[in-house]
Amino acid sequence: MSISKSLLRAAKLQEKIDLLRGQLSDLLDQARSEISAGSVEETTIPVRRGRAKMLKSVRGSRKAAVTRPAAPQKPAGRGKSAKVVKTGRRSPLAGHKRATSPSGPLAPAVVKVLQTNKQPMNVRDILDGLLGDGYKFNSAEPKKNLAARIYRLKGVKQVSSGLFGLA
Repeated sequence: MSISKSLLRAAKLQEKIDLLRGQLSDLLDQARSEISAGSVEETTIPVRRGRAKMLKSVRGSRKAAVTRPAAPQKPAGRGKSAKVVKTGRRSPLAGHKRATSPSGPLAPAVVKVLQTNKQPMNVRDILDGLLGDGYKFNSAEPKKNLAARIYRLKGVKQVSSGLFGLA
């Protein structure tokens, strides 16, 4: 690339940087005015390394400004996140047990299918074996459920791309 092309490209980048700086300045000014107007509520959000940031969200708007807390906070400890303020949202499964298959756990059923076949199988073949043995899935899409869970099942290992065998 010649020097003139490099200089032209650098000038264009500088223009973009100046434009973005102006937009950032406008957004920060707007956020500061909304904060001073009192139409902002604070919520603590978890951040890695035990530090917390304050998230200030504007009522009636999707815009939000993120600021650092005024006083330094003590880290919550190694590997722990900062305390989170509950916002009133609850899991739809809160207080209920997770549904299990009426035919028992998945891992032993998959191991049984692999033992009967004695050779590596793909997800589709394992699913056919499970359904043939009478295993009942709670999910509407059992193939997706099995494909997502098979990598973590005890007694099962991936022997090659898409093929699974006994561990």
